[in-house]
Amino acid sequence: MASQDSGTRLGDISRFLTAIKALLEVAAVALLGQLCAMAVLIWLGWDARADLLADREAVLLLVAGNALFTMLLILALQGAQGRGLHHLGWTRRGWKLEALLGVATLPLLVLLVVSTTVLFHLLLPGWASEDNPLLELIRTRWDLFWFVLSGIFVGGVQEEIQRAFILDRF
Repeated sequence: MASQDSGTRLGDISRFLTAIKALLEVAAVALLGQLCAMAVLIWLGWDARADLLADREAVLLLVAGNALFTMLLILALQGAQGRGLHHLGWTRRGWKLEALLGVATLPLLVLLVVSTTVLFHLLLPGWASEDNPLLELIRTRWDLFWFVLSGIFVGGVQEEIQRAFILDRF
């Protein structure tokens, strides 16, 4: 009977340590990408006291750097366990259907965003922003291209893999 109790306690300790490890991994994935991207910006000479939204290159570097460092950390943590992105649901199987569904839902999403914006302006005018500082950074077609590309990469790739990683850990 005593050996069963010690086995149960060891199992409880093991589950507790696994949960702590998962919590630390999730915290690292949530925070370290941003910190590393900021460190690179500062290393490149960006003044940390300056207004980030006034510099489009700094915004793009921060967004892309955050996504890149976060993805590399996820790959490293997955690799340390002998797992790849396929364990998070990132497979080649069915990608064409997924892409088609994504493109097909785009008009609905645009309609939803425009409707929500109009409703906010009508019903909660004090909460609606009159200007968007990020839109003010887009001055050329290349700016638009890089912002769209970073939005697709960050919102469509990095965000989904990070979410899958966090869900897998919990």
